Amino acid sequence: MKNLVVVFLLLVGGGIWLMRPAHREAILRLFNGTETKLAEPREKLPVELIKDTKPSVVHLIVRDEAGEAVSECSGFVVAPPEPNAYARVVTNRHCLDVFGAARAEAVLPGDATAHPIRYLVGEDFAHDLVKVSIELPGSAVPPLPLTDKLPEQGESIFVIGSPFGIPGIVTTGTVAGTPVLPEIGSVILTDAPTGPGGSGGVMVNARGTVLGVITFGVGSLNFALPASRVLAMPARKPQLLSEWLRARQEERIEIEEMQEQLREFIEQILNPKTGPVTPEVQPGIELPPTPEPPQPPKPPRPEQIPDPRQWPTPPGPPKPFDPHPIPKLPPTPKPLEQMLDPEWQRTSPGDVLRQEAGERIRKARGRKLK
Repeated sequence: MKNLVVVFLLLVGGGIWLMRPAHREAILRLFNGTETKLAEPREKLPVELIKDTKPSVVHLIVRDEAGEAVSECSGFVVAPPEPNAYARVVTNRHCLDVFGAARAEAVLPGDATAHPIRYLVGEDFAHDLVKVSIELPGSAVPPLPLTDKLPEQGESIFVIGSPFGIPGIVTTGTVAGTPVLPEIGSVILTDAPTGPGGSGGVMVNARGTVLGVITFGVGSLNFALPASRVLAMPARKPQLLSEWLRARQEERIEIEEMQEQLREFIEQILNPKTGPVTPEVQPGIELPPTPEPPQPPKPPRPEQIPDPRQWPTPPGPPKPFDPHPIPKLPPTPKPLEQMLDPEWQRTSPGDVLRQEAGERIRKARGRKLK
């Protein structure tokens, strides 16, 4: 009799358990062979999800030698390799690798204490990801679970980060797609808004599992690297963050110098007359002195400026044109005999006039005597 009662109670309890749709679907998937385990966490309400996830999202501040902030971004806590190790934070590489960076610190939500970032423990240069350790026990902050699967298109997601330097900002959206980009691989596109400083923020689904890391945005869409990249990030020997930043600054200076030299070389090739060309100097040969460039003319001194009163008088108005000019007659030539007379040639014009006057007087006297 007791056995029958126990069997009856088991049947009634099993029937009540199967009345829930989620339980019926799980049993059907288990018997159909489509699912072999039921370890996936349940979906949470938005308020519960944010309450559980937000404490694991940190605000990162990068400072220079003088202590001034040069960059602000986001990051999230992942599980450390050992229970007693320092907490691990994942963020984008470009968030820390900025001009003038010397050190960085992490600030937890609701806590004004700045925890220094000491070591760089993981780096994925190709996918712009780094993993750092902060001076905080790993047990003090709950790590976020990761998944190696891509979300479904249209799936609801939550983005938590520090856009515009404001920690703990939560936005919602859907998965717009998971395209494959050249040299990057699969990325997750979402319409959940964010802003400057949101890089390194976390994208989670309704179960609180990390789907990706917000990396950059184009227009109204934001791109996130899948969480599988974080799981596959190669570990490296811990290096002091200050040393890593110093090496990056030196590399950046060398790259800028090489770019400047390359720019000048290309400019010389395209425009050979725009700059001086240094000739090759062989030992034992002296080059001729470089000629000095022509100097501009000096302004005239005050005493060299001509006086306007001494300027030449401009010519008067031109004479009117005469269509019928009067020709000038040549002078009357002397008789040829007179010109050949030696006596006439020895006399001056005044002597000739006196001789002519004397003859006229003699002729007049002769007429009076007759």
